[in-house]
Amino acid sequence: MSTRLIYFAWVRERIGKPQEDVELPAGIETVADLLR
Repeated sequence: MSTRLIYFAWVRERIGKPQEDVELPAGIETVADLLR
């Protein structure tokens, strides 16, 4: 599954981009799954 991450404030300034598209591994359905 592909998703778009949108960065705000200091994160955007630190990484130098406002957003990026990422491909999530199979089985990732929630933010909690992503953080595990």
